[in-house]
Amino acid sequence: MTIREPEQTTSWKTTDGQIFDNPADAKRHQRGLDFADWYKDQPIWVNQEKAKVGHVIDWITENRETVALLLGISPNNLPRQ
Repeated sequence: MTIREPEQTTSWKTTDGQIFDNPADAKRHQRGLDFADWYKDQPIWVNQEKAKVGHVIDWITENRETVALLLGISPNNLPRQ
């Protein structure tokens, strides 16, 4: 019988404990977590109710070009999703 040593690998862990093989996926996920943490103290109100953070993220993602223009960023400079 041959005893083999395990192979060392690299992965990325986000603050919620999820493990990613790809650093871009990990960064994207972490940005969402960071936004959710920030949003707890900065809620957007719709019809006297706090909008769910997931809905806000979806809206920003769907309207990213418009948001970029409002922030003075050229949509051409936005990273690909």
